[in-house]
Amino acid sequence: MASVKGNVLGNYRGKIGNLSARILKGRTVIAARPSSFNVSQTLSAVQARSKFSVTVTLINFILSLQDLFVIWDKYRDPEKRLRNTIFKHNYPFSGYNKPTVENIITPDGFSLPVVSAVINSGALDINLNALNTVTAFLPEEENLSLNCLIVFHNPSNPNDNEYGIISLSKEETGFDFSAVYTGSIPLDAAQQAVAAKYQDSIVLLAVSSKNNAGEI
Repeated sequence: MASVKGNVLGNYRGKIGNLSARILKGRTVIAARPSSFNVSQTLSAVQARSKFSVTVTLINFILSLQDLFVIWDKYRDPEKRLRNTIFKHNYPFSGYNKPTVENIITPDGFSLPVVSAVINSGALDINLNALNTVTAFLPEEENLSLNCLIVFHNPSNPNDNEYGIISLSKEETGFDFSAVYTGSIPLDAAQQAVAAKYQDSIVLLAVSSKNNAGEI
């Protein structure tokens, strides 16, 4: 692999033959791909590829939610791409066939005082203890953003995918951080169709405060 500075090939991106290039922090990074290789079929290699695929799928859903994108972008290592940062924090916890309860959709933060998060009649019903019991909030923090990924698994039909993921979000304006929260986020028709295929689910829920300008 070669790393070069300056206007090389017009800051080339893409592929030529067995060469691929991308722009990273103003530098053109060029890598040579092998002309041929053998894919290992050992159990450990197959499981590692499956775990990689599960993690990448999870990352795609995380980044589909704008507030989660903003949170991770603030946290990421400036020397790493955003996806690499999220991958680093999730790959060790991903399963070979689905994400697990150990996966995270936001970095660090405070422990969320969840009483319950249950799917009922086409909606995710959420009950939280008062958030000011676990962290302090500034006066300008007026709104609450709820973001959630639900991982469905154990398909009723063995021919269906081993798992399916949906993403949900909701914003509560003028939020009282000293009060118990009870609310729900509806699933649309497509999301309900995914949910109907599976017998079990994992709820990955995160909340963040916002000021009245919508800034986290």
